[in-house]
Parts: sequence; C-alpha cells; structure tokens
Amino acid sequence: MTVEMAGQQALQSEDRYTKNEKALGFLQPFGNVVAVGIDLADISAVRDSIDHFGARYLDRIFTPGERAQCAESSDPTPHLAARFAAKEATIKALMIDGHIPPWTSMEVRREASGRCRMHLTGFAARIARDKRIDLLLVSLSHEADMAVAIVVAITSD
Repeated sequence: MTVEMAGQQALQSEDRYTKNEKALGFLQPFGNVVAVGIDLADISAVRDSIDHFGARYLDRIFTPGERAQCAESSDPTPHLAARFAAKEATIKALMIDGHIPPWTSMEVRREASGRCRMHLTGFAARIARDKRIDLLLVSLSHEADMAVAIVVAITSD
C-alpha cells in the first residue's frame, strides 16, 4: 500500500465519526506511529532567501502547488516557512541517515477540510515505502517570526 492509498483509506473511513469530530479533523485510528519529526523555521530567514535568490530558491524548495497555495495569502512567506519546516520534519520522520531527497519530492497539500498531508514522490516515496511508512500526518503553525511543523509517520503493519 502506498502512502497515498493509505491516506485515502484513512480519510474514507471517517464516516464513523460525529459531525463535531469531523469538524475537528479526527481520523479513524490507522496503524502504528513509527516516528515523529519536528522542525522550526525562521520566517525572516526564508524571506531573506526569497529576496536574495528569488525564483531559484523557490523552485528548488517548493513545488508549483505549494507556491500557488501560499500565494493566495497576503503574505505567503510564513506559509512557505511552515512548509519548509514540514519538509525538514519529514526528513526526520523518515529517519533518513544518508542522502536527502530533493525538496520538491516532498509536498505539503492542504485539503478542503484544512488538514495538511505530506505527498511524496520519487526518492522520498521510495524511502517511505522501504521503511513501510504508509501515511505522513502533518501539522503546521506560524506565529510572529517562527514557523513550526510536526510530521507523524504511520505504518499499517
């Protein structure tokens, strides 16, 4: 089962929950937590990188989907910083010791419900598959000049 399939399976099984539980974003219990990653990003540092490197930085770190979603905000930088933190937290949750996958192989996707999930492709997806990680839950936040992300890796085993 791929990360995508496991995530869809978990989301489709939400009909067991009450309206209030759904509003709060609860999921049916799914598998076992195998790792947690957390990272903090300095919003000013991300803003400085964007100012200094421009599109070269943005294209290297963020997918077109992430950029478009963040651009909907009057100030996209805190949202981009939170996504950068999520990518760093994903590397920790995947327990990567060696070569780090390309930044754009990890994409934060916000669902209509407001929940975020991590979508992996290429090398990052292969690492998750090899470690039997089926789902990556993501929580993002930003306040003042800091952004934080927590990623929880879940396996169906």
